[in-house]
Amino acid sequence: MNVVLVGFDNSNKDKVAEILAHKLKYDTLIFNNLIVSISGRTSMLEIMKKDGELARSRLETQILSEIELKGNYVIATSENIIFNQINILTLKKKARTIYLKDYESPDSNSNILLKEQKINRLKDDLFKYYSDAYIEIQGDTPTIISENIYDFLKNSTSSKII
Repeated sequence: MNVVLVGFDNSNKDKVAEILAHKLKYDTLIFNNLIVSISGRTSMLEIMKKDGELARSRLETQILSEIELKGNYVIATSENIIFNQINILTLKKKARTIYLKDYESPDSNSNILLKEQKINRLKDDLFKYYSDAYIEIQGDTPTIISENIYDFLKNSTSSKII
């Protein structure tokens, strides 16, 4: 069984994936690291600045087409995977998908921040829709989050909220 962690960039998906994989005795795949590695760039920020979101999404699709998820993996995805329906559905077919919900909404009423809030709400709705479960993680450490996910997976609860 594979486990896919989705959520906003500030949700510690990478660290949670490493801890959970160790606990489950699974391998870890960190999508942002793989994307940077095959891009020839030095960081996700450089990819986004020089190549744009579409290039990042194409690299993500390339990774999904090249890796076989026949083993046991904990996969930390990039935040924007949710906007590529093919990628998210491919992962859902091969894994349990868990949304790590943690983001702070800006307090200001500027137009830019209002647009950002709308995008965050859309992402939140999409993450919930495509995920098998989600967990509110605000203030929790990656170790606690990993333990909660581990318990959820072992108990096979039907609840969508961990």
